[in-house]
Formats: sequence, C-alpha cells, structure tokens
Amino acid sequence: DEIRVRVPELPAEKQARFVREYGIFDSVAEILVREKELADFYEGVASELVAHSAFTEQKPKKNLAQFAASILTGFFLRLLSEHSATPSNLRFTKEHAAELILFMAEDKISNLAGKNVLGEMFSAGGRPKDIIDRLGLWQISRTDDLESIVSHSIKENPKAVEDYKNGKETAVQFLVGQVMKETRGKANPKIVGEIVKKLLQ
Repeated sequence: DEIRVRVPELPAEKQARFVREYGIFDSVAEILVREKELADFYEGVASELVAHSAFTEQKPKKNLAQFAASILTGFFLRLLSEHSATPSNLRFTKEHAAELILFMAEDKISNLAGKNVLGEMFSAGGRPKDIIDRLGLWQISRTDDLESIVSHSIKENPKAVEDYKNGKETAVQFLVGQVMKETRGKANPKIVGEIVKKLLQ
C-alpha cells in the first residue's frame, strides 16, 4: 500500500480516468497520455473549463472537456511540432488555452479564427482576448447585423436564388460562402444559413 501511494499514476490508469471523468473517447485519451506533459496540460485546461461550466448559468452547446481534447490532439499538437515546443515551455498558460477554447465553444470566434489565434499565441504569447481584439476576429452573430449583409449577397447573386427556387439546396451554401467572404470569415455560418433560408422563402 505504501509503494502504491508513491507510484505515479500509470498511463493506462490515466487514460481510463480521462475517459471516465471527462467523457472523451478512449482513442483520444490514448493520444493525450502518450506524453505526461501533454496529459498534464490537458488536465489543467479541462479543469479550468469544467470549473467555468459549473459556475456559469449559460452552458456552451459543446462539451468543453471533449472539445478541449479535440483541439489539443489536433491543431495544438501540430503547432507543438512546428515550433519544436513542449507543453511546459509555451509562451502562454493553461488558463489562456482554456480561455481560447471557451471562446470557440461559445461561438464567439470561429474555429478558423481560433486556429489563427492559437498560432499567434505560439509565436508571441499573449491573452486570447487581446489577440482577438487586435485582429478583429470576434464572430458576428447578431441577426440584425447579418440580415443586411445576407440581403446584399442575395441581391448580387440572382442565379443562386434561382437555383434555390429550383430545388438546389447547395445554393444556400454558396450564399453562405459569399457572406463569409464579405465578412472575412467573421459571420456565424449557422446563423447566416438560417437567415438565407428565411429571406429566400
């Protein structure tokens, strides 16, 4: 029993605990526990997000711990490799990573913008909010702000409107793409799609 207390948590045990406590897929947990530093970084980020969720009335639609695992085993790992970095020598903290992931989960910035912000954090450090402010990456989600942009896009693309009326659902995606281009990717694509369908009725 004394030895068991002194022995650190083994990777297989940590993997099983991550699946149990954070609800992530076993395959994702396996990637996280391959390196102790990555596992520790994830746990720090996930703990921040779980604590935030517990004390916030308005819950994000995404499962925060699962979303964090997806980010950290995807683009984050690629940036670690590109910058020859490790989770322990980054220019930003676990709290900063959790803040960025929360902004993405709450649709305050797009996933593409989130990747750009994370790249900036790797290169120069800094708080996500400050980087998003500086680069003007906050997502436009207000219906009133988007309706005029969508109306303009519909007016400028009569063929897409005709295609939609002829039953081609892909025309909606085309118009959404035009709005995303006009807003430089800052519009919330889901809300844009809803507005497009409403205005085309």
